[in-house]
Amino acid sequence: MKCGEGYVAFPFAADLAGTIGFFFRRRTGGSRPQTRHGRDRHYMNWLLMIGSIAGVLGLAWVARMLELGGGRIEDEAHARRLAEESQLAFAADQVFLANDRQHALVRGADGRWVVLKLHGAQVAARALPSPLALTPTNDGVAVATGERMFGDVTLRLTDEARDKLLTIV
Repeated sequence: MKCGEGYVAFPFAADLAGTIGFFFRRRTGGSRPQTRHGRDRHYMNWLLMIGSIAGVLGLAWVARMLELGGGRIEDEAHARRLAEESQLAFAADQVFLANDRQHALVRGADGRWVVLKLHGAQVAARALPSPLALTPTNDGVAVATGERMFGDVTLRLTDEARDKLLTIV
């Protein structure tokens, strides 16, 4: 849409500006618009806005109490179990868990590799093709998965774990 020729770039922008202006508009002079019961209409809009914010905060509190979202890989045993559940006949041998607990690289007893990546509240796992494509970074290792949709994974590891991983590969 063209601007300046009577067209609006975003059709909803005028409605949004009108709504925001309605909440913050100062009335000078004249009588204030009244509802049927004699109350100020703006007072009721503020109550509606405060009630809506309280409702959203209440739902956020309930989600936090139910521990929804916020998934992570708890420890090496959890990463080992996730890798073994995701791949058929996979026995995990070594686990390289990232410091932020959102990624892990698991080596199987047969030499296969599985990468774990947090995807929302769930953990996604992919078997990696041989040979393993690793790129050392300043704070860890970048693992090329070979899948465009899954993407590459950057493991932020301690220096000891990074050196150990690079010597294995």
